[in-house]
Amino acid sequence: MHSYDDNVLTEGAEYIVGLNDGTTFREIIFEGRKMINGKPILCFRTRKSDSLITINPSYHSFTIENPDIEINAVIDRQMNEVLNQ
Repeated sequence: MHSYDDNVLTEGAEYIVGLNDGTTFREIIFEGRKMINGKPILCFRTRKSDSLITINPSYHSFTIENPDIEINAVIDRQMNEVLNQ
């Protein structure tokens, strides 16, 4: 199976995510992807209440990196791995 995903989301990074019905989730942290019924689902966790949010990529409209936070340890490590290749 060939994936057309560009892997633009970084695990551990905080985002603002919008869905095609107008719903917006703020201050959610990307945890990765899970397969549910054979479909890859985006998994996020809320920063304040530690609740899990799963989003079907078919309904995903936009993602914005949260500009109000500094680089966390996960992003810093991944950035250094890319730069040191």
